[in-house]
Amino acid sequence: MRITFEELQVHNPPADELGRHNPGPIFGKFRVFSGVREETLGYDASHCWRAWIFEQCVGLKLERRNYSIMDDLFDWVYRWRDRCRGGPGCPTPHFHVPDTDMITLEVGGSDDIRFGGWIRDSDANDEDDILFKGYETRNVGDLDEWVSLVLPIHGDYADLIVRKDLLPMP
Repeated sequence: MRITFEELQVHNPPADELGRHNPGPIFGKFRVFSGVREETLGYDASHCWRAWIFEQCVGLKLERRNYSIMDDLFDWVYRWRDRCRGGPGCPTPHFHVPDTDMITLEVGGSDDIRFGGWIRDSDANDEDDILFKGYETRNVGDLDEWVSLVLPIHGDYADLIVRKDLLPMP
């Protein structure tokens, strides 16, 4: 089975520092489980550091809009790295993203598969907020191997759009 994490639809971003509705910088994980097997795509587009009594965080912030996981979220880190080039004060060594938005996991014909993830923001001087946390469970036996299924996973502030493809074994 291949699960593609396609889009994050931010519809109700919470107020972050200074009352702005653009939380971040973000970090999180997309995960797929089947039985005892688990695959994860972890990413971090945030970096925080403390100077005296102040904490500063930099990285990707989210606004109310739709984001392609690969083209908007993950590629943001690559674009930032290209601009920054690791110079003094450059936070990009702390940023990391996978080079794919897909997870492929071998499953049996009657296995349950659970997929989803979470996204948090790094807050300076207070608790990090959960921007998204959600999972969906499907039984592989209920899925058609020839039909690509697009599933929204709803959250309070954002929805995660996931595509499921059941790939036949050769």
